[in-house]
Amino acid sequence: MENLTKTQVILLAILISFVVSIATGIVTVALLEQTPGEVPQTINRVIQQTIEKVSPTETKTIIIKEEDLVVEAIEANQKSLVSLIKKSDAGPENIGLAFAISKDGLLITENKNFEDGNYFAIIDEKESEAKFVTNDRRGFSVFKTLLPKDTFFSTLTDSDKLRAGQTLIFIGENIERSTFIKWIKLTLPPEIEGGEEVFFDVIKVSETPVSSPALVIDLLGKAVGIVVKINENAVILPSSLIKDSLK
Repeated sequence: MENLTKTQVILLAILISFVVSIATGIVTVALLEQTPGEVPQTINRVIQQTIEKVSPTETKTIIIKEEDLVVEAIEANQKSLVSLIKKSDAGPENIGLAFAISKDGLLITENKNFEDGNYFAIIDEKESEAKFVTNDRRGFSVFKTLLPKDTFFSTLTDSDKLRAGQTLIFIGENIERSTFIKWIKLTLPPEIEGGEEVFFDVIKVSETPVSSPALVIDLLGKAVGIVVKINENAVILPSSLIKDSLK
């Protein structure tokens, strides 16, 4: 080694590296030939599972039309409509529609200054005794009855979240449609001389509904109010007012 020139040393190093690489290749091939067949299969399975996990899933676009929402909302809430009758010696008297708003059998309708009497609710063509609860001066009355099992009732939602431009549906003797515009303040004169005026918010819409009483629902099928007559004018009472009164 001491007698070798610099060039000869470099050539010897290259030769040794070449021989080592050939030996390494031979050893590697021999080892692979002795590897059990399960190892490549396991590796393939891991690769396949990894591909399945990282590959994007197929997405579908579902288009919901406003017309479909309207139909579904109406079909559901029509089931909460109840006919109220009053029985007396003169025979049964139809006093109008009411709306079931809870599983406990609470019914709301237009205030007609009801008094205690023999009232009945017609639900699915069957009579159920209805007890008069109260008249609210702001335009609605409350009854209570025993709802048959699985009877649908409309859910009073938070009317304070209404936004201008929302579509509202009125379900009563007729079915109408309008658009929520804004809130307005309604003032009722004192009930008795020396009393106080009553102030409360009501819903203002683009086209005032004709039928009363009528249940007011949004496109999700939630009840946001009720149409009643106050001083011969149709007024939309918000559900938040009704819920607060029921408490």
